Amino acid sequence: MTDHVIINAPEGSNPNGWTDGEPLMEAIATAVFEQCTIEPTVGLVVDDPRNIAAVAAAVARRLLTDGHRPAPQAWPTPEQAYADAPSINSEIGWTARFLATAECFTELGREFYLRKAALLDRIALLHEPDTLNSDAETAEAAALHLLDLDQPSIICDPRTYVRQQYARRATGHQ
Repeated sequence: MTDHVIINAPEGSNPNGWTDGEPLMEAIATAVFEQCTIEPTVGLVVDDPRNIAAVAAAVARRLLTDGHRPAPQAWPTPEQAYADAPSINSEIGWTARFLATAECFTELGREFYLRKAALLDRIALLHEPDTLNSDAETAEAAALHLLDLDQPSIICDPRTYVRQQYARRATGHQ
């Protein structure tokens, strides 16, 4: 980032959420400056937001494939994460009862979204591993919602994150 001058930024300003020296932020900012269109007279990125998103996704994928994932042993297997979980039918019932008693337009809370994501992950796991199916897509979407809700400081597979969080919940380590 130090190679780029940001013009029109107020002196001493710090963009919302920006942390100097944070590797992921620095890598994305550098890639945006290198790959996206810059308005030369004012030094602003003036590009299609899809191009910026593509650059950010490419940086994140590169980090994931360059060994920046947490150590595999830090993530529980599905069997470990769900060892003491209620049956799938029981969790379907809990989810239905929870939704039936919730008032309309209320926040459902993290506990609901974690249990729902774990339930959908467990259903998707009933299929052959590594097969693309609608259950896996639905589980992925629920896991992404939990990631969006939690905004962890790590980059990981969303469903693996759900398993870690579910296992932590079961042991009381949140």
